[in-house]
Amino acid sequence: MDSVLRLGAATVVVPSGWETSSVEVTDDIVLAREPADRAAPEAFRANVVLVREDLGDLDFRAWQTAADEVMPSTLTDYLLLDLEHVEV
Repeated sequence: MDSVLRLGAATVVVPSGWETSSVEVTDDIVLAREPADRAAPEAFRANVVLVREDLGDLDFRAWQTAADEVMPSTLTDYLLLDLEHVEV
């Protein structure tokens, strides 16, 4: 049976057997990741991360534009793979 990852009103269905947890420092981040491969426990694992952030006076488009500008200089080896616009 699949699991459901929840954060506020957002829900994401993740496959059965995936580990789910919230970050201990805040209730605004939850994550799920696929089980580790016993033969390669340090290998990349597919994952889903939900983050809730107060945008203050910014609308989402303004926040996304600002985030897109700052990420390459903030995160080492940042690479944007896809930017899919989804209406929620």
